[in-house]
This record gives sequence, C-alpha cells and structure tokens, in this order.
Amino acid sequence: MRRLAAVALASLAALVTVPSAAHADRTDDFNKPILFVPGPEQADPSCAPFDDMQEHFGEYTTTVAGQKVGFTGQLIGLGLYAGSDGCSEVVGAARGDSIAQLGAKLAAWINQAYTSQKQPVDIVAHGGGGLVVRSALAQQPKLMVEDVVALGAPNGGSAALAAACGSRAVCAELAPGSDTVKGLASNPQGAGGTDWSVIGSEADTLVPADSAVAMVAEHKTIYRAGGPSHDGLLTDSSDNQDAKIRYSHGAGKWVDWNQAPHAVERAAEDMIFGGGASAEVCGLQATQPELCGQTPVILVPGFGASQIDCTSQFGTGNMWPQALFNSDRWIQMSLADDGKSPAGTSECARTAAPNGHVIQNIAGLKDWANIHGKSWAWLQRIAPGRAYEFGWDFRKGPDQSIAVLDRFIDAIRARHGVQRVAIVSHSYGGLLTRWYIDDPQRARKITRVANFGSPWWGAPKAWFALAYGYESPAGGPIDSTTKPEIFGAFTHNLTGLYYLIPPQAWFDGAPPLLRNWLEVDDQSVKSVTGVVDAIRAFKGNAGIAADVANNHAAHIDGFSRKNGVDWRTFIGSGLGTLGHVRAYSDSKAVQYSWINGDGTVPLFSQRQSAKAGDDQLGDDVPTYNFCGIPHMGEMEDAKLQDAVTPFVATGADPIVDGNTLKRQPCSIDASEFVKTGKEDERSLWLSKLASAGAASVKAHAAQAPARMTVDEAERAGLIEVMHDAGRLTFITNQPVVVHSEGEGSLQVTPITGDGKRGQARVYDGPVEVTADGSKSTSPSPSRAADAKAPRTVAKFRRGRLTLKATDASGVAVTMVKVGKAKARPYKRAMKVRRGKTVRYWSIDTFGNTEKARTNKAG
Repeated sequence: MRRLAAVALASLAALVTVPSAAHADRTDDFNKPILFVPGPEQADPSCAPFDDMQEHFGEYTTTVAGQKVGFTGQLIGLGLYAGSDGCSEVVGAARGDSIAQLGAKLAAWINQAYTSQKQPVDIVAHGGGGLVVRSALAQQPKLMVEDVVALGAPNGGSAALAAACGSRAVCAELAPGSDTVKGLASNPQGAGGTDWSVIGSEADTLVPADSAVAMVAEHKTIYRAGGPSHDGLLTDSSDNQDAKIRYSHGAGKWVDWNQAPHAVERAAEDMIFGGGASAEVCGLQATQPELCGQTPVILVPGFGASQIDCTSQFGTGNMWPQALFNSDRWIQMSLADDGKSPAGTSECARTAAPNGHVIQNIAGLKDWANIHGKSWAWLQRIAPGRAYEFGWDFRKGPDQSIAVLDRFIDAIRARHGVQRVAIVSHSYGGLLTRWYIDDPQRARKITRVANFGSPWWGAPKAWFALAYGYESPAGGPIDSTTKPEIFGAFTHNLTGLYYLIPPQAWFDGAPPLLRNWLEVDDQSVKSVTGVVDAIRAFKGNAGIAADVANNHAAHIDGFSRKNGVDWRTFIGSGLGTLGHVRAYSDSKAVQYSWINGDGTVPLFSQRQSAKAGDDQLGDDVPTYNFCGIPHMGEMEDAKLQDAVTPFVATGADPIVDGNTLKRQPCSIDASEFVKTGKEDERSLWLSKLASAGAASVKAHAAQAPARMTVDEAERAGLIEVMHDAGRLTFITNQPVVVHSEGEGSLQVTPITGDGKRGQARVYDGPVEVTADGSKSTSPSPSRAADAKAPRTVAKFRRGRLTLKATDASGVAVTMVKVGKAKARPYKRAMKVRRGKTVRYWSIDTFGNTEKARTNKAG
C-alpha cells in the first residue's frame, strides 16, 4: 500500500505526498487482494476470528492528499489447513507440518495464485501466522508481497502460546529460544520490497508485547495496559480515537500517543500508511531529528488576513492587500456570479490565488500595520521549527479550500512523522477548520484546535459591505482608500463575506430580544430565508446567499469534538458590537444598536449559546472568556498569548487566572457619544485619563498623545468610531475626556450589560465630558435627550402625495405604504389614486419612530 511518509520532502511548498521510491517494482495501490492468515496454534483451524476485521476493512476509508481512498481489492481468509472453517481459500497443509513446511506451502500457494500472474498482495497475519509468513518470504523472496501486518505474532517466542497450542511439533516451535524463533529471517523481503508492521498489546496474555515487536519491522505498535487481548487485536474495531499506545517508525525512538486508533483501525491504517501515523519515517530525520514526533501547529487566519498574488507576463504581483493602494486589484480579484471562478479574463484575474502566507502587517498603512505579525511570531516562538501558516482564499467558501488544507496537513504530518497536527484558527478561519473536521477521516488528523473569535452565528457588521459597499459605519482601511462603488462591485460575489452574514442558527438560538437582527423598511426579518430576500432587494447575490445558508447548517453550525479533536474556543466580550441593523430599501439611511461582543462578533455568536452555561449548539466545548480586547487584537495580545500557550504548545489546559482568561464573560460598561453639528479636529478632541484594560490596549494607549483627534484616539484603541451622515458616533469603555468646542450638541448614553441603553444626556455648545466606562460627568449643564418622534404631514394635490417630516434631532427616513403595497422609503412626491388608503410615518436619527398616520387620497 501507499507509504505516504517514507519520503523526505524536499520542499513543503510542493504540498503533495508521493509513494516511496525505494523499490521501483512496488505498485502501492489500494485494490490489491489482502490475505488474512491465522496461526497454526488454533485448536480448530478457522478464519472466523478475522470476520470483524474484514467487515471493518470493507467499510474503511481515509483521505490521502485530499482524496478519499479505501480497500477495493478482495479480502480473502486464507486457512493453513485443509478443512479450515470460514475461509475463502486454504493452503491445504497437514496438521503435523512445521513452521518451515507451512511457510513453503504458503509460498507455493501465493506464487501460483498471484505472483505468477504478476499480481501483488498484502497480508494480515495473527499469532503464529506471522512466523509462517516470515518463513514463506525467506524461502521465496520472489513473492510479490508488498505489505504485512502481523498482530500478536510471537516473533520473540511465547511460552503461553506454545502451551495453549498443545503437543504438536509446531507448538514447540512457538516457544522462546526455539531453533525456529532464533533462525527466522529478521526482516524477509519479497519482490519489490515488503513493508512490515507489527502490533502487540500489554493486555495480551498469550504473546508478550515485547515478543510481538521482536523483529526488524519498519513500523511497531504496542497497546498499553487496558488495551486489547490477544484475540481482541482482531476484534477491537472501535472508531474512537482514545487508545493508548507506544509506536516507533524506521527504528526510531518510541513515542507515546494517548489518542490513537484502536487495533483494527490501526491495522487498516498500517495497510494504507505504514504505521497509521501517516508518517512512518520522519521527513526531517536526517536534518532536524529533534522535530520528529513533535506536534506541528498551523495558523488558519480569518477573513482578509491571507495574501493573494497573481501571475502574469511581468511576473508575480501582490493583489491583496495591495488593492488598498490600487483599485484595479479589486476588479482583478472579483469573482463571477458563481462565487468561485474569476470574473475577469485577464491573466492576473485568472491566476489570482493565495500565496500561502498570512498578512503580518500592511506596509504603507501605519494605523492598521499589524494583522498577524505578533501572533505569527508567537506561534514560531512556542513551536519552533513546527509552526506553519496556511494562507487561504478567503474570497471563496471554505469548501473551496478544504482539499488544499488536507494536502497541506498531509505534507506536514509526513514532514514531522506524526499522526495529528494542532490548529490555531481566528474568525472566518474557524469556519474552514470546522468544515474540515466535519469528515471523520480528516478529523483524525487533528489533535486540538484553539479557536478565537469566530462568527459561528454570523456578525451583522457584514451587512454593510454587501448592502452599501463599505466595511462598516466604523470605517477601516478599505473605506479610507477605496470608493464604495468599487468595493461594492467586489463584494457582490464575494462568497466568503456571505458566510459572515448571520445564518438560521442565529434566529434559532440567539437571545429572544436579539433574534431579529435585521429590519428592512421597518419590518423584522425573521429567518435566513428572509435575509436572502433582503440581500436580493439590496442587489446582492441571492443565489450565493442561499447556498451559503445551506452549507452553514450542513457543515459549520454547532461545535464538534468527535474523533478525538480537542476543540477549545476563546471568546471576547465587554465591547460594544453591532448587533441590530435597521435598513431601508433604495436608501443609504441605516441605523444600528450595540450588543456585547469583541467589537466585531457578538458574544453569543462566538459561543453558540444564548447565555453562558446554556448548552452549546452541537457538542459542548471548553469555552474561555477574555475582556476588552478588540477582534483583530485577540491573537496579538501578549497576556492572552501567554494564557493560551500551554494548550497550543502541548495540549495542556490554558491558564485561567480570572484576569486574562475568565470563566464568565464580561458585560459592556461603556459610553456612547453622538456629536451633531459641525466639528473638525480643533473643535472635537480627546485626552486620556489613564491606561486601563487589556495589555494590548494599555500598550497602545500609553503611546497616545495628550491631545488626540478622533482618528488618533481610535488608533490608540480608546474608542470605536461610527461615521454616520450628518453626525459622528463613537463608543468607549476606556477612561477618556471628550472636548467639544464647536457648535451643535453632544449626546452621551451609558451602555451596560449586554447592550442595555441608559438615560441619555445632551450637552449644547462647548463642553468637556469625562467618561470612565458607563459613568460620565461634566461641569456643564445638560438636558434629557430628545425622545420625541418626528411629525409627518401629508398633502394631497392633483393626485399627488407630498410628505414632510420635522424633528428636532433630524429625520432619518419617512416611510409610506399605499393600499396593500409594501411600505417603502418616501423619496419625492408620488402619484396616488383617489380613495387609496395611505399610511406614513418617520424615524429620526436616534431611532425614535412616529406612530403610523392614516389618510385617504382625496
């Protein structure tokens, strides 16, 4: 069978595994016959002990370099003696034959049935059957036997097995020190080479584990105490990955593994991989042997955090993040309506693809310089020589990158000689990781996952890019460098972005008051089907949206710890996070409100449960909370890195000290500031009181100047800014002083808990307000915030309806509903037939909504 890891990989960048070149005559395919050979010690010769194993082999599949494979050849029970029960074929030997005679007759049978027909075979042998196969190959090296797995074979002899066998001459040959045991070839080879795997168990009372592995074999496995018995080596077919073993490849050191497959599964993997570890010989053995057997760690970044290049006649050029400085790159990176293939036909558009690297920083954009620079350095520091980055095509759905990730993981496993790898995933990268382990065979390649801030149930912030062509009201590097119409054209078919829109799981599992995250034209959207309709109404790609919704439910929603994957999730809270959107068709007017989260992803979306302590969707997973660290700073925070390091590096529990990592999430404790009227850098500025909060925030804020513009305060991590039409909004949980020296008003609202809004106060004219969390004070007088809804007046003249609304805070939108038609934003005077019932109402800039008025067209 295929030997994935016997090859020392010349370059990991090749991302492929190839069969061993040691023996050019080997076929290394998966459809050879497998012969199951019992031992001569049986009192009643039978192939029945192999029944469970053959059934398991018949159903067994795994993945090799991204392709699903299994055994497609015949599974043949081959009895040694005439009259053997339950066997497909028999050799026809006599009960008085010796090991050498049995070996000769077995060799003759294989030669006649297969070798003479140029057909290679594989063999599974049990007990003394392993000695018979050794004898057969030693006598006939021309036999085309490519792989042998011997389970519980007395390679070093066994007094117990010899005694249980009885008084026949062959029984004495099984004893330790017999001439047969001492004289058998230590590693007999057939034509083209034979790969030997031997498996023993400390719970085997007939064949000592040390005896079972006492031959020169490329792959050795010993099940520890509590493992299978002698006969159990053939029947322990559990799919769980919780067996405790020691294994060795290529005469290398013995390695302990406590999440190993059970015996029958191990034997099947031996036939495919040569030792089940998919990497029987470490590819680094010759150059860096100290890295062999060490668990590699792979960084899987989130949305927009992987580099994308293209290749043209001028060479290789960067597409992302260089699109921030060259708008043509957005066009070249755009996808067609299927959300998979390139929209353009240029050479660069056709070849745009990830180069495998994460974005560490963005040169030329000082304010957003660090993306994964610190976190990538952290992983290299705690996993030296075994840290890897998987830059992937975030433009597309996770399904488009799974095969690439699988090949990447296979190559790394082979490189280090290990069965499993660890993954550290952030945000959208968590969705890719979750889909990857949705397949049990792929899941068995992952030992643990440290997952940060993933939008399992979506993030309403994604709506803004799809509906309006900008990142969010908060702004960002894209909004500061790219026109909305260009970015909007790019996001139209950006499948990866659609995966961030809340799926049906949000509507089913979010806290009741927050389930309807989207309102369109003052109507709550109550299901993901309604969201798809809304995306269509806002000129998005409804086909992609519907496909994504189905994939979310089928492959992503709900945690999984099956197949031995130790999944831990680390979630951020305590920051105001967009949680509700009020949108209006054919209008840029939009309103929103804050809920608890990490500033980008709501808390319950990261946790997959409405409240802490509730059952999580799917499997319950260990969940750890941190507070006050923004989404893109989560993996960059030094103290958080230190707390998580034990789990990432070794699989030990993270450090929960109640300060950096907590058992319970933090509530929001913040103040929202809304500035209306004219303002500029001189009229609105901030200063800090003291450094507080997470380590990264402290470090950043400590470098902030004494007097800061709004932009400078945002870059210092002190505030989150939302740029609305006609006003400026920001929220802060840090101790700051806000200085408003211009015209207009400053409204301050405390926000606590999971987004509860307190009594807002309004300051007119110049004012200085000190805020520390949700508490704010000022020596200046204030008044209660405007809570009055607008007033809308209707006029009918010559069959046309004119609406005019007034409000002290400003009117955001006026809605009108004629007859049974849907309500829509009022734009201009409209024709209305006489007698038609008209309903109309307005909403001000703070969300105060007028009660609908009714009139009839005259």
